[in-house]
Amino acid sequence: EVQYWRNILKRTIAVIQFSQLRTREMAIMIVTWNCILQRINLTSKTIQSSTTNISIIVPLYNSLFDFIQNVRENFEIYENESYLIVEKQIDYKCKRIKKMLKRYNKV
Repeated sequence: EVQYWRNILKRTIAVIQFSQLRTREMAIMIVTWNCILQRINLTSKTIQSSTTNISIIVPLYNSLFDFIQNVRENFEIYENESYLIVEKQIDYKCKRIKKMLKRYNKV
């Protein structure tokens, strides 16, 4: 019976994570971080290569630094690419506005 409840819990967590992946914010984050991490990985592999000339290392680091600084300016590109991840064009998730309860003091 414990195994049964664990399976239900795992399935519930998977459904929640899948629904989170379908939000626009998550899709934009996936596209943005994928681009950043691919560039870092490429730079790292080039620097660690046994045939890399030492004179190229500083320009590679500077290029990576400039790329990371320009990520904000390319937000529209990442936003447009995120449409490919999300099946349909979902608007940004609106959080529910919490209302304060009115409390009446009885005198």
